[in-house]
Amino acid sequence: MIALKLSLSLEHYATKESIDIKKLCFKRSSISIEDFVKHIKEGFCFCHWFTTKADTFKIYEKKNDNFDRANVVFVDVDDSNMEMKQFVCGLSKKPTIYYTTPSNLCTSKGNKYRFRLCYVFNEDIPNAETLASTYKGIIKEIRKDYPTYPDQDSCGARPAQYMNGNGTPRCEVYSTDKVYTLSDFGAALVESAHHENRSVKESANSNECVYPIKDKDFINDLFEIPPSDLIIKYRERYCYFDHSELTYNNGYALIPENYQEIYRSWYQDVVTSNSGDIRKVSVVKIKRDGDNRRKCLFVSALIRRKILPNITFEHLLYNLVAERQWYYDNSDNTLNNQELMRIANNALNIEYEKINIKTKRKPSKFKVDKLYCSERGIKPKSMVGIVRRKLKDEEIGNLYDCSLSVKDNLAMLKANGIKIGLSRLYEFCDRNNIPRRPYKKPIE
Repeated sequence: MIALKLSLSLEHYATKESIDIKKLCFKRSSISIEDFVKHIKEGFCFCHWFTTKADTFKIYEKKNDNFDRANVVFVDVDDSNMEMKQFVCGLSKKPTIYYTTPSNLCTSKGNKYRFRLCYVFNEDIPNAETLASTYKGIIKEIRKDYPTYPDQDSCGARPAQYMNGNGTPRCEVYSTDKVYTLSDFGAALVESAHHENRSVKESANSNECVYPIKDKDFINDLFEIPPSDLIIKYRERYCYFDHSELTYNNGYALIPENYQEIYRSWYQDVVTSNSGDIRKVSVVKIKRDGDNRRKCLFVSALIRRKILPNITFEHLLYNLVAERQWYYDNSDNTLNNQELMRIANNALNIEYEKINIKTKRKPSKFKVDKLYCSERGIKPKSMVGIVRRKLKDEEIGNLYDCSLSVKDNLAMLKANGIKIGLSRLYEFCDRNNIPRRPYKKPIE
């Protein structure tokens, strides 16, 4: 009988909301499929095996660098229009276990079907790289049956991800007799980058290091603590920035010609508040596999050099760690620490004068100060309109000849490359008490 290599929480929870994540503790276990089904319905949390000082460990010890092994891979199906059993019925390679998650058919989640597929393997997955490869293979097989399957989360590819059971009365959980090999999903053992990480770390702390390292404490922590903790710990020493500094005055700042910024892609999403209100929000698009992640990170490093020419290796590396953490999907560990070090070093080795950042984005003339707007109860979009009108008026005012008619001024302005219509020019005159017909004698 196959034994599942899972770490189970010491406590079980009736609802997801009752979990205090900071206090979560896990115990390394080896359980049967039947026991796992039972633990799911009781509301236990679970994760993979990790190399820790004891079999029982706290949430902060559950990190990628401590990943030991696994033989279960999880796939979350969110916001599905198809009921779980129907979905599984259509799969050529069915999961070993599948169950509805607590948010299944939840009103605040749009009454969509939400469930989790669990694939059990008869061989160990020994590292993060193999886990990511296996996860990708499972997704590929799912898409053979459901070509439009989006895989919105990809949390199952992350070694340190923990999963929740479903202790609610609504829980549905089923098991099959399916147990797989890695080759069933086109996966194979991938050489781990862990030892390479260790060697890079050791090299970084030796006299033979090829990187221009001065802050060895930072490099040590880079390989020892989670990225989120690293960002917090060093945020005073190495500030994060992604655009040139601007000087704001009266709620806006003019953008100079040498202005640099790492531009993000955004999309509209719909969120539901606790009160049931639905509203649209702008969400930054995360760069994933296929989005030229390495190239994008390298370009971001070059932009930061343009902004701060004397940036140090550690300062640039810190920014790349934050960039990866907030704007990139690194579930496949492609953007590991040694890759970030390589990118930072390559960016620093390019002569400053030869850095030429090309963008198709039309540069803006100004930026509004959102804090200024918030303090005065002005919507940023409204402020944009106010500033745009002000700057246009200044542009017109610099050339406007009060001795000429409005139409003559219009022709003159257009000749000087200023785009403006007659009605807009009349509006300018009225707002600034400029007579429309300067040659007309006033009535006595």
